[in-house]
Amino acid sequence: MSLRSNDTNELKKAELAERLADKEYIRKFRMFFTGLIFAIISFVRSHPISTTSSYIKIIEITALSCLLISGFWRIQVASAIAYFLCSNFPCYSYHT
Repeated sequence: MSLRSNDTNELKKAELAERLADKEYIRKFRMFFTGLIFAIISFVRSHPISTTSSYIKIIEITALSCLLISGFWRIQVASAIAYFLCSNFPCYSYHT
């Protein structure tokens, strides 16, 4: 009987570890794209479009604003996910 409960405990631990690994992979995947958003903003600001058309400048500023808002939103979502993981899984350390 104890052997069976041992197997069940090991299975639960393995399932928990697999879920945590999946969540960590998804978090890293999302943070990669968040970093990519800020890299694009940095690149575009260092190499601006040189034109006299005010419409093109307005479009560029609008596009950069949308990227900036989406980047900050992704950071907010990522921090919420990290808080969720730390609060629901006490064995999970966000800093590792």
